Amino acid sequence: MILNRAKAISLAALCLCTGRPLQLSAQRGEISGRVLADMPERPIADARIEVRTRGLTTRSEPNGRFRLMDVPPGEYVVVVRALGFDSLVVSIRLAANDVVDVDFLLTRTAQAMAPVQVEADRTIDRLRLAEFDERRAMGFGRFLDRSVFEENSASQVDVVLIGRVPGLRTRRVSGKTVLAAQRDAQACYPQVVVNGISVFNGAPTKIARETLIFDVSSLRADEIIGFEWHNPSSTPSRYNATGAGGDGSYCGTAIFWTK
Repeated sequence: MILNRAKAISLAALCLCTGRPLQLSAQRGEISGRVLADMPERPIADARIEVRTRGLTTRSEPNGRFRLMDVPPGEYVVVVRALGFDSLVVSIRLAANDVVDVDFLLTRTAQAMAPVQVEADRTIDRLRLAEFDERRAMGFGRFLDRSVFEENSASQVDVVLIGRVPGLRTRRVSGKTVLAAQRDAQACYPQVVVNGISVFNGAPTKIARETLIFDVSSLRADEIIGFEWHNPSSTPSRYNATGAGGDGSYCGTAIFWTK
C-alpha cells in the first residue's frame, strides 16, 4: 500500500493488506514498510516514524525501510517526518496479529531562500593598482582606468587601446594580435607586463620572438582594471631591462592590470 498526502487512508484499504476483517484483540501486530520521496520514488534514510498516543518511534534505514513491532491492536495516527520534506500524517487501524506493510511517500519542501546581497571585494584590485595610481599621479605615461574597459567590455582589447594611446599600433604575428610601436621606421614590439610580471621582453631571434610574443587578444576588456603605456624614457625602473635582440623596453612598455 502506498500512502501520501493526497490519499485518505480508509479502513477498507487497510483490509486489502491483510485479506481479512480487522478485529481488535489483546494480541499485538506490526507496522512496517518504506519511506520514499514521491518523485521519483527513492528511499529516504533516517526519517522518523511516530505512532501517536503510544509513544512508539523508529527511524528508516538507508534503504528507506522501517519496522514498528509489538503494536497493540487499535486505530492510530502515524506521523512521518524527514529533513527537507513535508510531514505526512495518516491514520492506520491495526488488528490482532496484523502486519501492515505500507509505503509512505513524502513531498519535498519548497524552501524560500532569504535574499542575499553580494558585494564585490575590490581590496585585491586596489593593491594591484597602487603602482598604477602612484605613476598616474606623477604624470608620466598614458593611463586608461577601469571605466574605459567597462564601457567597451564587448570590444577587443586592441580596439580599446588603438586611438586612445598615441603611437601604439597592433600587428598580426604568427596568428597573434600583438602590440607594436613605430621606431626607426620599423615595427617595434614593446615589453608587455601583466600584473607586475613581464610576459614579453624581446627575444634574440625572429623565430623566438614570434613564439614568445604576447597575444593581446588573450585578454578580455571586461577583466582589465587598468592599463599603462610608457615610452622608453618613462618606463618604470623595475621594468627597464632591455630585452635581448634590441626589443623589450627599447620599444616602450605596456602594463596591464587585471581582476
